[in-house]
Amino acid sequence: MNITRLALALVLVLFLCSCKKNKSTVSISKIQVQAPFAMPDIAVPDFEKCKTFSIVDFGAIPSNKTKNSNAIAKAISAANEAGGGIVEITAGE
Repeated sequence: MNITRLALALVLVLFLCSCKKNKSTVSISKIQVQAPFAMPDIAVPDFEKCKTFSIVDFGAIPSNKTKNSNAIAKAISAANEAGGGIVEITAGE
C-alpha cells in the first residue's frame, strides 16, 4: 500500500514538473461573428504588453543594399523565446 502511494506521488511530481508555464505576454480575445453557417470564434491577438525587438539590435544595417535576413531571423527567435513580441523593422534608405 505504501509503495503504491509513493509511486503515485512520484508520478504526480514528475507530471507537475514537466508542465510548461505559459510565458506569453500576448493576450487573446475572441470575437463572435453572426453568419448563416457555423462560424468558430475569431481569435484576435493583442501585442500591447509585449516587448519590442528592433532588428538593428540584432545586427541589421538600415540601407537598401544590405541583406538583413539574419538579423530579422534573430529578432523573431528572440521574440519567440520571450513568449511573444513585436519585431520592429526600421526604415531603410
